[in-house]
Amino acid sequence: MLGTAERLAGILGPPLHAGAAAAAPDAVPAARAQSEEILEIALATGQPPGGYVLDDVLVAYQLTRPGPGRDLLLERLRPLDDHPEWEATLRAYLRHGFDRKAVAAQLHLHPNTVDHRLGRIARVCGVDPANPAERLTTFTALYARDRAGYRPQPE
Repeated sequence: MLGTAERLAGILGPPLHAGAAAAAPDAVPAARAQSEEILEIALATGQPPGGYVLDDVLVAYQLTRPGPGRDLLLERLRPLDDHPEWEATLRAYLRHGFDRKAVAAQLHLHPNTVDHRLGRIARVCGVDPANPAERLTTFTALYARDRAGYRPQPE
């Protein structure tokens, strides 16, 4: 699969993101849909350009399937609807590998402001992105938000 993505990058020019899924001829429509979901998750999680298969995004893919779990994840981050600056901070925190100083630099904030926003997210949403034990839930909720069509507003 990566060979195909590399060939496409040569034609279209980098950077290129691609999602891929293998399938028998009668399963091509389902594989196409799955490859689109893989691509959406790779983009939402800030992966670098390249080719991605299910194995590359496995946890986020599984945890964002429709159902009561996803509904609860979406509800957890509903307070972000009224605070786009919190969502921008949360996304930057993920993108920068939980480095609050890098987040502060990107968003032109003081690191204490980043800490304050992360603390507000934890109190209001009930999940703490700064707590390693709660990061998976926090960021899976963010991916579920992306998959459900929520679009962050620019800060």
